[in-house]
Amino acid sequence: MIDVILTRRSIRRFSDRPVEEEKLKRLLEAAMQAPSAKNERPWEFLVVRGKETLEALSQIDPYAGAMKNSALGIVLLCNKGKYLPEEDTFWQQDMAAAAENLLLAAHGQGLGAVWLAIAPIPERIARAAELLELPAQVIPFAMLPIGYPQAAKPADPRYEAWRVFYETYPHD
Repeated sequence: MIDVILTRRSIRRFSDRPVEEEKLKRLLEAAMQAPSAKNERPWEFLVVRGKETLEALSQIDPYAGAMKNSALGIVLLCNKGKYLPEEDTFWQQDMAAAAENLLLAAHGQGLGAVWLAIAPIPERIARAAELLELPAQVIPFAMLPIGYPQAAKPADPRYEAWRVFYETYPHD
């Protein structure tokens, strides 16, 4: 598992090879296995394979172009009306954990993916909700284009010992 974490990279270019149903199911299982505050599990997942919809999603923001070239996209949705109490909760952390699980599961199965944020930017939320015809209580959180990578990307080691402190935070 550590190797999967340390070698995962954001993939934005995909081959034409379709993603097998078994692999898609494993991605969704991994996402739903994420930790969730109070076990609320506010997530729902919209799987998009239609090229027209993927193209439209790629227009939501300037960084979403990878959607149009992917085999499929998964839009992570928070259904606040169905799964959450009235007061604010930690739904964004829950959704982020599900997204990370999904990214790691994709890499672990030889797939590529990249996290394209929708929330918390109101304009992106509104565009995605309108495009996907979502009810008001369903908030689009992120979208992940997924497919087989067009090319392998080498690992990018990011450990920096200077960012780690023990017992107390240094004050300069």
